[in-house]
Amino acid sequence: MIQVPPRPCLLFRRGPRRRPLLSATTALAGAVAAALPAPAPAQDDPTNRIKSTDAPMVLDTLKVTARRAEESVKDIPFTISVIDGDAVEERGTTNLEDILMGTPGIGINSFGDSNGASMKIRGVGSLNRTGVDDSSVILYVDGMPHGVADLSSQTLDTERVEVLKGPQGTLYGRNSEAGAINMVSRKPTDVPEGYVRGELGTGMHRLAEGAISGPIVDTLKGRLALRYTAHDLWVDNARTGDPLGKPEDVAVRGTLLWEPKDRTSLTVVGGHETKDEHISMMVLRPFGDNPAADYPVERARDTKESSRISAEATHALPFAEATLFSGYTHSKYEIQGPFYEGKLYNVLIGMAPDSNRMYTTHNDVFNQELRLSSRPEDDIFWVAGANYYRSDRNIYTRNSFDTFYPANAFNANIDRAFENESYALFGEMTLPVTDSLKLTAGLRQTWERKTYDAEWRANASNPSALRFSSDHQTLNDDYVTGRLALGYAVTPDISVHGVYARGYKSGGWSDFGSNIASGLPEDPYDAAIVDSYEVGVKSDLLDGALTINGALFWNITQDDHLMLFDTATFATQARNFDTESKGMELEATGRLGHGFTLGGALTYTDATITGVPAGDTSGVRLDNRVPDVAEWGWTLSLTHEMDLPDFLVFKAPMLVSTIRNQYVGERQADPENNFFFDPYHKLDVRLGLSTDNAEVYFRADNLLDERYELYGYYYPSMAPGRSDATIGGPARGRTFVVGAAYHF
Repeated sequence: MIQVPPRPCLLFRRGPRRRPLLSATTALAGAVAAALPAPAPAQDDPTNRIKSTDAPMVLDTLKVTARRAEESVKDIPFTISVIDGDAVEERGTTNLEDILMGTPGIGINSFGDSNGASMKIRGVGSLNRTGVDDSSVILYVDGMPHGVADLSSQTLDTERVEVLKGPQGTLYGRNSEAGAINMVSRKPTDVPEGYVRGELGTGMHRLAEGAISGPIVDTLKGRLALRYTAHDLWVDNARTGDPLGKPEDVAVRGTLLWEPKDRTSLTVVGGHETKDEHISMMVLRPFGDNPAADYPVERARDTKESSRISAEATHALPFAEATLFSGYTHSKYEIQGPFYEGKLYNVLIGMAPDSNRMYTTHNDVFNQELRLSSRPEDDIFWVAGANYYRSDRNIYTRNSFDTFYPANAFNANIDRAFENESYALFGEMTLPVTDSLKLTAGLRQTWERKTYDAEWRANASNPSALRFSSDHQTLNDDYVTGRLALGYAVTPDISVHGVYARGYKSGGWSDFGSNIASGLPEDPYDAAIVDSYEVGVKSDLLDGALTINGALFWNITQDDHLMLFDTATFATQARNFDTESKGMELEATGRLGHGFTLGGALTYTDATITGVPAGDTSGVRLDNRVPDVAEWGWTLSLTHEMDLPDFLVFKAPMLVSTIRNQYVGERQADPENNFFFDPYHKLDVRLGLSTDNAEVYFRADNLLDERYELYGYYYPSMAPGRSDATIGGPARGRTFVVGAAYHF
């Protein structure tokens, strides 16, 4: 067996001026950062502008909600990277997947579609995702949990993205064995404000977005944001020579904030998003200068719609802050494509058989949480609460046919229903032991029930003697997750921490099990358990002008998940493998003076497979490297700000230029370690001219035109005299964008 991704086209046989990018994800290796000179003293600003060159970012003032209540990054007893909304805008990333691809320590396997990405943090995560429920990183958007399949979510009008590294099962619950992503949108403002932005670029890139915010009545404020983006895919359809797809995305979000009195509020968020024509890029390797995939034009489609609404009420009690959150999301995903990509199967069998498969997924999620937490002025941080979560997901396979192998298990109408219901109690406290030493302890008890119902009906062209089959199963589980940490303030500006955390990812069933075609029950995969250890340091030096953070980590994972696929029989199988990852991370940012800001990060990850099931025939071996995890990676960025004299309509203008390079080292493509991806550099440049309320800019992404790879899989030869082959997805090459924004 070989391992492939669980999706049909690979089951084809398988306000004011924004400050420049300055976030905890852009940092510098310690030796360089330590040599940075102190900045010149700030001078009075006659134009009454706050310049980022004169306003160092002070780590202690950066507030986040990584532990479900507002606190300083400096007080959090584990590693967290923060990407602020201005950095998101300046990088030109419109979805979460793109922004996280540039974050050291994160490995993403992406097909380029709107639902198929999977993610690892520090080498922890599924070797190959078995389905939507098999998520190793939980994504929270304004308090509402999502699976990693929603990495394609728009970063529309974002305030910040918090990347929480290490198991987060204590406060974020299910499926956070590797970490959590907390995305926070901008809130309504006390005074009227807004912005509009437009971009044009190569590859028919278009973007139009805007937001308006302000008071509605005395105690009610609102914010409305919209975005439209479109471009041509950089992979062509080999049959027409046209782009394989022309994605168009539309997102809208409205927020109401009612504050009837001090420290009492109700926030209601509603949003809708559509994504169209993000066709999966399944391209025969090597890609060449003009990558192309061989699909029938009328059978390649990918559409996704999602809607959500949530309400969060907060109230200050005499002893605590109380929060009640309720949220609901509905999503629909539809994908269609052939079982056989033409170029690949011309290599494997010498022909490209006619075939088709379409499936539609409906997912409804409800989440309810009640929390009590310490007040901002309290000396002891604590949070406690109860959570109820329910998801109902249905997958319908239709319009399938296979002229080459009619007995294909997926040449059928298949209905699958996955229900998941869980209850949890949780709490965490940070207790000062001495003036310098703090102890953090947290636990979460979860009770979870999953059910799986499936019906299989053979199509008329399927010769199987079995014409109908069904499968009904239930899984009950209860488990404890938590963490224990010590933090010690060496000086007021330097602290160290050590943390142990237990992560858990529950078991379940594959989205694309094949046993049902033989009248057999689907084999469930076991839960994955992670024991994680971290030792780290955080520092805030030179009056906030320099921050240096570092960590050593070690993760031991039992029974993580791998989806297997047999190219000869189309049988799928979910299996469990053990892994281990260890390494280091170093981040820093610092101001050089004279308008220069230097930043960077260095990461090393040694992730290997340490346990293989007895009798396994997949080809995965002990000590193989975990796929999609680079051993070495680093980023380096330099930003410069320069005041210019007034000219034309520009009053008190500033020229801001940024150059950023990301290096990703060699990665293995699959758990069998059949082949690997070469290292690459991604160099991005941005030049902007801004005034107090407007900006024009030019951006060059991937300036070196590196054609690095988003994923890859190996296929053995399937006919005498034919060759083996590998497929993958090429990343976008060099692009140029011009844009303008106006803030009012």
